[in-house]
Amino acid sequence: MSQNLKNNLTINKYMSQAFKKTHLPILNKVKNGKIKLGDGEKKDFYNCAKCKESVESRFSDVESYLNYLRAEFIRIAKEKEEKTKNYLDRHILQLLDMNEFVGMSFSLKKKAELDYRYYKGVSDYINKVAEEKGLVPVFLTYTLPSEYHPTTTKTGKREWNPKYNPELTIRDGYKLLQKAFRELTRYFKKKETNKSLEEIPYISINEYHKDYTVHKHAVVFLHEYLIEAFEAKFHRIREQFGLGEQYDFEVLEDTSKGSGYLLKYLRKMMLSANKEDMYVLDGWRKANRIRLFTHSRTFLKRKDFEKILPYYIEDIEKNRYKDCL
Repeated sequence: MSQNLKNNLTINKYMSQAFKKTHLPILNKVKNGKIKLGDGEKKDFYNCAKCKESVESRFSDVESYLNYLRAEFIRIAKEKEEKTKNYLDRHILQLLDMNEFVGMSFSLKKKAELDYRYYKGVSDYINKVAEEKGLVPVFLTYTLPSEYHPTTTKTGKREWNPKYNPELTIRDGYKLLQKAFRELTRYFKKKETNKSLEEIPYISINEYHKDYTVHKHAVVFLHEYLIEAFEAKFHRIREQFGLGEQYDFEVLEDTSKGSGYLLKYLRKMMLSANKEDMYVLDGWRKANRIRLFTHSRTFLKRKDFEKILPYYIEDIEKNRYKDCL
């Protein structure tokens, strides 16, 4: 086990009694070197604010705190990447038709590009089907309330947020946003609100703020008669779940570019020219078990998409920056 992990598992006065009772035996065994934590247990400890000292007491300023998180996410991503490489290095593929053996390799950049192409393919497919049905794309954004944010910029510069609740983790915020959005789309599957009883097509992404707190963007495709009721429900959900005051609800005029409106955010995250940013995103996603991209049900399964990928790549390269305009 790394020395960093041992240091982060220090027992301190900020732990609640309930947490000590549940985790103290494990912590003692870890400190004494008697057991090693698995990946799942590491994630739980990294995400648990109760097993860390007060954020403000550990860091001299906001920038040092954010730099620490960035370094942690990079470390987590690189550790996982190294494990994957080591695993693949120990295995080879036998090409039966050619009677040859080939090795396997792993590249985070190539994986990000392949994931993005799949997400774009699904998005374009959903957009095309919705356009053929005459549905209208609606762009929306949900954010988290102040208590989920360790930092704030209300005074014009980034500083500690006095309303922050250190017991609320990044994953807690992600789960709240997922639950709220699921409730919003589920409501419109009911007979009294959706005359055709069709599933509401949508694509959504989860993105992080400067302080790594999550927020959600989505494009939902609706029949025109549903838009007014959907907007009213959108605001009721925001109040019901106590979400952030910053939000967005916009009916898009160009129905053919609904997916492109969202993909510009996804592309900015996944295909950054800065390799460190790619590691930060991968570590942030893995450490907090966050799905970057979610969508309504489609007939385009990933394994089928990968079969047509060689024919799809050329089209993507031709329109490489089209969805960013």
